[in-house]
Amino acid sequence: MNPTLPLLLLLLVTPTFAADNSPPEKAGISKSVSPQAGAALPAMKIGGTGVTLIPPAGFRQAERFLGVQHDESGSSIMVTEIPVNYRKMSGGFTVDGLATKGMELLERENILAEGRPALLMRIRQEAHGRKFLKWIALFGNASTTVMVTASFPESTAGSLDGPLKEAVLSTRWQAREKKGDLEGLPYRLDPPPGLVLATRLQNDLLFARDGSVPQNNPDDPILVVGYSISAVSVADLPAFARSRLEQTANLQEISIESEKDLSSGGMKGREILATGTDSRSGSGTFMYQLVLTEPGGGYYIVQGFTGRSDRAAFEEPFRKAALSLRRR
Repeated sequence: MNPTLPLLLLLLVTPTFAADNSPPEKAGISKSVSPQAGAALPAMKIGGTGVTLIPPAGFRQAERFLGVQHDESGSSIMVTEIPVNYRKMSGGFTVDGLATKGMELLERENILAEGRPALLMRIRQEAHGRKFLKWIALFGNASTTVMVTASFPESTAGSLDGPLKEAVLSTRWQAREKKGDLEGLPYRLDPPPGLVLATRLQNDLLFARDGSVPQNNPDDPILVVGYSISAVSVADLPAFARSRLEQTANLQEISIESEKDLSSGGMKGREILATGTDSRSGSGTFMYQLVLTEPGGGYYIVQGFTGRSDRAAFEEPFRKAALSLRRR
């Protein structure tokens, strides 16, 4: 099983990893414009990434994702480094491709990031019953794509559209070897023996055999750990856990074998054991899932996958790893 890592409200991609042994390079979007006089903060380093940008006034370091947020307006700038070739990644940002994710492409412009191809897009999306606008800058190199996404309620466009566009265009990027970088990660977890951290996307982690994705064998075990980007309240934990299970990418014919309540680290949880079929390889898959809810809102989700023939070897290690999750 080689499922897609959740990018939460971002587009979903299948991660691939290739080490970049070239010297560090710096990229900046050459079409940047100066923020409004006196209306922007100093350049801010986004922890856990190689990105520096200039946010508008009133924005602060985000608490649940890599980026900055504005509490009063519900606006944010999210920075995600994705281990995918830029040209491959950018090819999916089309009218039709975005429409499949519920996004309407309003503007799309090819620009330059210090001589490198880049995309600047304006998008409309409805989420949580509200209409949002997004400015997205996309750039990178042969091994990494950087996505800088500024989201804001459409009702605030008059005051935030321009400043957030300028903030996105202020982005500077230091390419780096980030495998194993846990800076700013709000939790820790002990992975099963033999599984190594393969990549980090926002505050989500993927552990794989030899730390490599995609896997040569679709039955090889992997462990995915996700963290909600908002302090959402989970009223019905059993129903929520089943819903998350059914949303698992590339897994079909899902059958729940058992589920139960438990607690860990001061958090209430729901554990599910299930089987399914990998929609791409057709192979049988065993899946372990644990959802843990935080007392103040928000949740963690841990999902382990392996071929059914290896279930006996990984069911308990998946459980031990999930229960080792601890907040920082």
